[in-house]
This record gives sequence, structure tokens and C-alpha cells, in this order.
Amino acid sequence: MIYAPEDEVHEVFGVGASELVFQKRVDTVICGDLIVRDFSVEAGWLDYGIQLNEIIGLDFLLATRAVIDLGLLAV
Repeated sequence: MIYAPEDEVHEVFGVGASELVFQKRVDTVICGDLIVRDFSVEAGWLDYGIQLNEIIGLDFLLATRAVIDLGLLAV
């Protein structure tokens, strides 16, 4: 995803840090069987020393009415 001058820039906060991200509207987001159309995403550069492609946010989970079964989590 590439930043464009018309993109809004936001500061997001996590555990112990904040990051700058830009916001874009996309046609479709697909995560496994979950699909949402005409959705706003935020993109930025996250360098935490591990490979990280995406973070799925609560807004996506709510929009898709996702169900997370933590009992299936492999430990």
C-alpha cells in the first residue's frame, strides 16, 4: 500500500509506543472466509523485530461478525 497526499495520517497507540499510520479506503478485505467490502484500513511501518504482515483490528472483526474460538488456539 502506498501513501498518497490525500490520505489521512493518524497516530495509533499500543503497549509502550505510538506509531503513525495513514488511512485508505479499499474495495475488499479478505481474511480466510471473512470478507468485507468498501472498508477503511490503516497502514504504516511497524518494526518490532519479527515478521508482521497485518494486524486485524476490532473494526474488521465487528464488520464481519467474526467469532474467535480461543479453545482452538495451538499452544
